[in-house]
Amino acid sequence: AIGAARLGAEVSLLTAVGDDEFGRSARELWQREGVGAEHVVTAQAPTMVGFIMVEPSGENRIAIAPGALDELDAAAVDAFRAEIASADVLVVSMEIPEEAVVAALRAGRETGTRTLLNPAPARPLPEECWPLIDVLTPNQTEAPVLLGLGDGHGLGDEQLAHALRERTGGTVVITRGGGSVE
Repeated sequence: AIGAARLGAEVSLLTAVGDDEFGRSARELWQREGVGAEHVVTAQAPTMVGFIMVEPSGENRIAIAPGALDELDAAAVDAFRAEIASADVLVVSMEIPEEAVVAALRAGRETGTRTLLNPAPARPLPEECWPLIDVLTPNQTEAPVLLGLGDGHGLGDEQLAHALRERTGGTVVITRGGGSVE
């Protein structure tokens, strides 16, 4: 959201934070950066935090302490519907509960707003979500999870992208980490 605002986009954010220092700091940051946070929910739980660790191989691992985001629900998405309808693109992350992911993607489809799903952290998607996604941006480890494939699936990035594109009918961009080249 901040990156898009810095590039000149008008950004409205729907998320949930706790009534704690992390939540207050986030709100101050969004205000300074010009991100519309009027619809950010103040939850009963503390603000969710994540810690990024870099392995010796150069790959990132993210450890998350759950919290306020778990309280984001379909009702919060419904209250955000006018912003979704007026947007050029709706970006949805899977850090929020499945109910909110489905509600947001459905609202995007119903209002004619292009939808982009960043499926992180990856988990299987309900079948009803697939036709609601215009752009899907998994990384190399998330793509097989979305397809229900286990380790050793043997598919390359192009095959994974093709399989995902068959499900969404949209655009699939598989991101890579660690500077790998295939």
